[in-house]
Amino acid sequence: MLRVSGLRRRWAARGKETATAMAWSPDGGRLAVVNNAGHVLVFDGETGAVRGQWVGHRGGALSLAWGPDGRLVSGGQDGVAQVWTPGEAAPRVLPTEGRWVGAVSWSKRGWIAVAVDDEVCFFDAEGRRLVGGGKHPSTVAGMALDPRTDGVVTCAYGGGWVWAPGVEGPTERFDHKGSMLALAPSPDGHWVAFGAQDATAVVWDRRGGVPLRMAGYAGKVLALAWGGSAPTLIAAGAGTMAAWEFDGAGPSGKGGVEMQVHEGRVRGVAFGRYGRAAVSAGEDGRLVLWAGASWTVREVDQVEQSLIGLAMRPDGRRVAVATIEAAVAAWDVGA
Repeated sequence: MLRVSGLRRRWAARGKETATAMAWSPDGGRLAVVNNAGHVLVFDGETGAVRGQWVGHRGGALSLAWGPDGRLVSGGQDGVAQVWTPGEAAPRVLPTEGRWVGAVSWSKRGWIAVAVDDEVCFFDAEGRRLVGGGKHPSTVAGMALDPRTDGVVTCAYGGGWVWAPGVEGPTERFDHKGSMLALAPSPDGHWVAFGAQDATAVVWDRRGGVPLRMAGYAGKVLALAWGGSAPTLIAAGAGTMAAWEFDGAGPSGKGGVEMQVHEGRVRGVAFGRYGRAAVSAGEDGRLVLWAGASWTVREVDQVEQSLIGLAMRPDGRRVAVATIEAAVAAWDVGA
């Protein structure tokens, strides 16, 4: 059995505005944060010192992503997406046309995907609009890079879609009667999990078959994460978490492992380095380390403030959390 040594608080930084999104740089050396005042901040991943700060958006900023070359893209309530270059004061503004940029992604191939209102559109790194993308039935609720294709997966009312630069319209659809609020493709791209408004997690096997529906959650499923070699999906609703093994044809006919510690909504979950440890953050202020095939609690760190966001460093050894009272902190995840 894998032994997980625990959580160790590394650093904390207190700001004036609450973080709305966080992302580690590809090398894990920096943590980028956007907040509800529209600011873009970059912290040193080792010390928590501020290495860069910009006033990015009128109103709140909503999303951000790192590019493969160390630049950042952010989106906000002003309907603007901007590319930030370290050392430069002014961003490059992407020519979006909308009121709300809820999600952004930056591919290793260099293109940028922007979810603006109900539409997904693509740009190159210099800001030129690319062919491809299209509209959804409602505002885009989530977007992630697709490991299986050179594209992105999105969700909104009516299900999920796959989009690719150079292709007008979706290349794949996952139809659902109702609203999808969150999504996570498995690392190999074979599975796509969605969190639904009706308190279920719905998972599609892209190699064929009917979607799998996991019920029993106490509220909307908003936190999803994949890890391990099987792989394993952890899905979390309002105080309810469960782990599902997706070996072979998936967990059809098999129950998930319940993970009951949090009181209230779980705001983030991510896997650690070995895929058999995970960390969850909740509005109850608990940062929980889970370990073992039975997904037992290894350690709980009680934070004095409600936790509203979580981001795992790419190597799985450090996790950052954001609090409701404008603090950002990092913990080492030992193994």
